Amino acid sequence: MSTARLNTIILNALGTKGGFEEALKYMSESLTPNEYMDTKEFFKWLRLHNQSLSHSNIVSQWSAFYAEKTRNPNEEYQKTLNEVKALLKAIPPKIKAHAESQKKDKKNWGYVGDMNALKASLEEILISIKNYGE
Repeated sequence: MSTARLNTIILNALGTKGGFEEALKYMSESLTPNEYMDTKEFFKWLRLHNQSLSHSNIVSQWSAFYAEKTRNPNEEYQKTLNEVKALLKAIPPKIKAHAESQKKDKKNWGYVGDMNALKASLEEILISIKNYGE
């Protein structure tokens, strides 16, 4: 359903009392079956996200709902996987720079604390992914 059509239908329904259910009943006569289902899902999404229906943010709410509804799990996974790979690739140069700084200040216990914190974080990550590939 186009955002403009949804906007018109919902704006007409905003005058009804009783919240989403009453608005949906009011709109049901002017919607196709697919539009009705989309609108019903949209109202559920609004409730789930603790948002109220208002004239000022209908378009942004619908856009957020529709983007979430049409997301593809594989595409999202590949996007996140690439982000994880980029983060992992960024770690070695940071460790190298940290080690170079430590060489210039060998009596500073702060570097030891940094490495212990990094080690603990990496151990936590390994624990969380220990069953991957099994």
